[in-house]
Amino acid sequence: MRNLSAVRFQPTLAYDMSGTVERGVVQVSEDGTTFRDVERVEWPRMSAPHDVDLKGVSARYLRLRVDYGMGGASTLAESIPYEIS
Repeated sequence: MRNLSAVRFQPTLAYDMSGTVERGVVQVSEDGTTFRDVERVEWPRMSAPHDVDLKGVSARYLRLRVDYGMGGASTLAESIPYEIS
């Protein structure tokens, strides 16, 4: 278990923005089976990283449930969780 302060999602760099995530929900879990919603996200169509404040939530697993990605797809280059030290 880790206490997380934030997570950064880096979109994939695509010339047509296909697969860029626009809406979703950041979710966390202790066991990797049962997830709970932490933060809803809605991002502009851009390739800059998106930071989400997790407010010190405790979790072992972290995921982004994508509700809408451009072109009917969703891709991310990287997700970086930040732990409270």
